Amino acid sequence: MQLLKFVPIKLTLFLVAGILTGYFLNFSILFPFISVLLLLVTLGFLFQIQKRTSSALFGAIALLSTFCIGMFAISLANPKNYKTHYSNFNSNEAQPIHLKVVDVLKANSFSDRYIAETQAIGEQATTGQLLLSIAKDSTTADLQIDEEILVYNSIEAVSSPLNLHQFNYKKYLKDLGVLGQLQIKRADYIKKRNSTKTIYGRAAHIRESIIKSLKTENFGAEELAIMQALLEMIFPKTPTLLIKTLVPFIFLLFLVCTWVFCYSFCNFYCNLLLA
Repeated sequence: MQLLKFVPIKLTLFLVAGILTGYFLNFSILFPFISVLLLLVTLGFLFQIQKRTSSALFGAIALLSTFCIGMFAISLANPKNYKTHYSNFNSNEAQPIHLKVVDVLKANSFSDRYIAETQAIGEQATTGQLLLSIAKDSTTADLQIDEEILVYNSIEAVSSPLNLHQFNYKKYLKDLGVLGQLQIKRADYIKKRNSTKTIYGRAAHIRESIIKSLKTENFGAEELAIMQALLEMIFPKTPTLLIKTLVPFIFLLFLVCTWVFCYSFCNFYCNLLLA
């Protein structure tokens, strides 16, 4: 229990508690944001009055601020908290949907699967990612990262597992911010010409070009698998999912570092005035 006497340990525990609370209670962005803002202002006001940080009131508000920062960080990661998310404009009726492929997933026996970012539904600009499943067809080429398609369909909820002990793919996608899915055939979409390119799409193109070149050489299966694994480490195959997972925690780290910097600066300035 000696560890609980260290301030960083206490702050970390309250930070994790805030993240878990926000995850299970699904707060909107506004409530945690206002709470963090008011508590930080109160914390600064107390510091100016008391000129010390050892009081019980200051410590309690500091811990509560850290708790609310955790809630705020996880609320930012919930795509439904944004007004432009496609779930706010989706209906059961088919409508024009503009999609941009951001990740290529492992295909199954029946379909090729992708993570796609919604660009628009009808005439309304939207955001949010969904699972795109396209029935396999040997007559057409697979989609690549950064390619954009137009489809006339309706977005459905991701299917729940049929068996109790089966892997819950729906929950896994939900934790990554993917809340809907589209199941279509090759003939159901039109590719958009001159789609905008991103650094991830260019990296994927370079990776696929190198892999195709290596397959034409006389490498064994094991050597080719090792080189392909190395290429996927250099050019990650699913960069956007990784970044989407890390963004809230990067933002959280930024908030904590900002709070530490402001606290250290105020402490230094006050000691300088009292010297």
